[in-house]
Amino acid sequence: MTIEPQQVVAMMDAANVSVERMARHLDRPPSAIQSWRDGTGRAPQYLALTLEAIRRGLQPASVARMIRIDVAAAIGVPASSARYWRLTRQYPIAARFAVAAVDDAKKATSHDVKVLRNIRTGRYYQTHTGWRALPVLGKAMPTISREKVRSLLGAGLVSTTGRYLSLTPKGLDTAYAQTD
Repeated sequence: MTIEPQQVVAMMDAANVSVERMARHLDRPPSAIQSWRDGTGRAPQYLALTLEAIRRGLQPASVARMIRIDVAAAIGVPASSARYWRLTRQYPIAARFAVAAVDDAKKATSHDVKVLRNIRTGRYYQTHTGWRALPVLGKAMPTISREKVRSLLGAGLVSTTGRYLSLTPKGLDTAYAQTD
């Protein structure tokens, strides 16, 4: 899948990122970025994610982070490219920015952190209206909606036995490592 030059121009304009700023972040000459805009060069297929990360002011993902994730699935590159990057441990800076954008989008919100801490505190069981906690002395435990539990399950933050909710190690880290 190639990105047309008009799409590159539109994406850069929408993200409000200039050629010079993009060249500085990607450590490329401005002529390389300009070649994507005029069609003489080929822009990476994950350019939209890269632009989003630059627009938000994110730092590129570390090489250690890139090794731990499935880059091909995360940013949509061919598996052969991701395999080559992993073997050589050389990841394009644009791909590292793209992974940073994906990771930032997956971060838990402050509401998610509160829900995770409540799940850790109380023992939640499923009812026909949602998930309720067994009584906890001195604390009013809110009911958690099925949709919220579904989203937390999808993110891998909680697990269920069918009757009770529990935090996964990732959920436990998210609940107590993040400070808002």
